[in-house]
Amino acid sequence: MLPWALLLCILSCSAAAAERLRVGYFSLPPHVIENGSASNSPAIAYLDKVLDRAGLQADYQNFPLSRLLNLLRDNQIDAALILARNDDRARYLDYPETPFLSTQPAFAVTTGKAFASLEGLRSTRPLIIGIWQGGYRSPTLDSLDASLVPIAGDDIASRGLRMLSMGRIDAFFSPDAHSIRVEIRKTGLGERVVLIPVPDERTGLYTVFSVDAGKRYKRRYQEALSAMRREMPYEKFLLQLLSEPPPPPQN
Repeated sequence: MLPWALLLCILSCSAAAAERLRVGYFSLPPHVIENGSASNSPAIAYLDKVLDRAGLQADYQNFPLSRLLNLLRDNQIDAALILARNDDRARYLDYPETPFLSTQPAFAVTTGKAFASLEGLRSTRPLIIGIWQGGYRSPTLDSLDASLVPIAGDDIASRGLRMLSMGRIDAFFSPDAHSIRVEIRKTGLGERVVLIPVPDERTGLYTVFSVDAGKRYKRRYQEALSAMRREMPYEKFLLQLLSEPPPPPQN
């Protein structure tokens, strides 16, 4: 297991002459937080290692998801850190072949509700389900008889769970089960909220490029990511960092 201090030392050794990418992200704990850096966001730490292999470096900036998509579409930034794929996005973004990580979509439901299971969600109508505004919608989500409530801005998982606990929605959907699991633990809602993963679906999350940037950088990135995943896939990297506490802040 790499200690945090050694990891940060490795990440600081990138070549000074590396080309720089403008990489946007939206807050998606545990992968990346609002003021993300290699020391507090595993996805940034891992992408830095991938880009270093490709002779690239990233300048990161946080945006709400809907604005991030618009900036990518208009070629105002080069890439998004992690983003799910759907047919609409694939028309105006340049996706690599290999996802950054593969995860599982999930619903959060109040404990004790009659629909607090996947079969319960499928058989109950109508439902009110909170979702990410502009976010990925899985086939299971689209199959439900539900009114969808888009949630915009940052800290969407946390706000979705708050809406759930207040009874404003019946369920909250996330393309990534990790994000709901972490927020349930952070907010102390473990006894009040049940997590319902969708077992027969996987969500690929990609580092995706604008059309212009994809022409210049996608192939180099893809080769570097494939090599990095052979050595250590992001999913394993994430679990290692989550099991090790970060260093205390420096005075």
